[in-house]
Amino acid sequence: MNKRPICVLFLLLAGGFVSAQSQSEKKDEITWGFDNRIRWKAGDNFIDTNDAVDDSWGLARIRTRGWIGIPLSDTFRFNLRATNEFRKYFHPEGEKYDFRINELVFDNAYLEITPRKDVSLKVGRQDMFIGEGLVMMDGSPLDGSRTYYFNAIRATWKSAKTTVDGFVISNTAKDRYLPVINRGTRPTTIQGILERDEQGAGVYITRQLGKNLKGEFYDIFKREEGFGTLPLSRLNTSGFRLTGLLKGGIQHAEEFAVQFGDYGPNSRRGYGGYVDLKKPLPSFPKLTLQFNYTHLSGDDPNTADCEGWNPIFSRWPKWSELYLYTVMQEGRGPGYWTNIGMISPGLNYKFSDKANLDFNYRFMYAPQARLLSEQKLGNWRGNLMIAKFNYRVNKHFVGHLLAETLDPGSFYLNGGSFAYFLRSEFMFVY
Repeated sequence: MNKRPICVLFLLLAGGFVSAQSQSEKKDEITWGFDNRIRWKAGDNFIDTNDAVDDSWGLARIRTRGWIGIPLSDTFRFNLRATNEFRKYFHPEGEKYDFRINELVFDNAYLEITPRKDVSLKVGRQDMFIGEGLVMMDGSPLDGSRTYYFNAIRATWKSAKTTVDGFVISNTAKDRYLPVINRGTRPTTIQGILERDEQGAGVYITRQLGKNLKGEFYDIFKREEGFGTLPLSRLNTSGFRLTGLLKGGIQHAEEFAVQFGDYGPNSRRGYGGYVDLKKPLPSFPKLTLQFNYTHLSGDDPNTADCEGWNPIFSRWPKWSELYLYTVMQEGRGPGYWTNIGMISPGLNYKFSDKANLDFNYRFMYAPQARLLSEQKLGNWRGNLMIAKFNYRVNKHFVGHLLAETLDPGSFYLNGGSFAYFLRSEFMFVY
């Protein structure tokens, strides 16, 4: 095993701790930062829901990032972030899973232009988490949480009550717009970003509608290039989101979107949305009750058209880290949220300002029953239980403990097998 990359990583980590100094947020000064995330993960059956197959595994993921912002003038600023993540598999284990430095990628590299206080333009590779993440969050889902960038141009205009975002996107199956350092030393193949090239464009408008009500309205076009058995796909997603505060201190968020376009020679139409409610209890000030209802349309197997919801740029673990992988059984890759309904009560208990516990139960169903080898299965996806303990040591050290279990239902062959997913995370941020 080559120990040189490990030494380099150690020096990077040590440098982040030793040379840490106060960052300035002033526009005309250089800003920089660093973080290191260590995750341990273990699980079984959450991909195939089949206990007859020995596919349990445990691994560590170590992600290191460093970034810098350089002012070029009063109007122009350049931002750059470099990221590396490597893994160590403990089960199954083998020589190819030794600790090693994998690809070093530039997951942020953009020019920020601010000709006026109310107008900004970002050109290049950037993160774009817009709204609540139902349609816009992750542009690179196949590398997990290593990166989530978009190759994009994004223009933003802000007034006292309104923000308008316009953007165009060009994402690729493998990173080819920027150099990748250390490529070719991975134990398997070059890291995939997407199954196929994708392009998009859209407008997202946020408006304060009243003292306790905010509205968000969007229209997003997406083109997915044909690849393998996947045909060329073009679709528009139009929707809205409302958030605010109801009487009695109930926090609410609702979002609904419709989709239309074509899928190869056939037409497509789908819809999706959710309702989120949160209610702090005055008599138990540390306890907040939560409720979510989500519905994403499914493809009707009796028609040639495509009626299933397309998650466009949001293939991330919004609802579950475990089920993010279980949906791979349906043939569209991790995080392809479609044909899913969920009724989800939950709670959050705040132990202190630095520690809280989230607990959610998800009763999951499928609007369209599953066809597997011409056998029609059921609509019940199963019971999903999620518990997550979040903690913060100080402003530099944060972490969490996560446990998820799935009791599969009739949507899976022979009812499926019990699945679990465990994760611990510790992160240093400066």
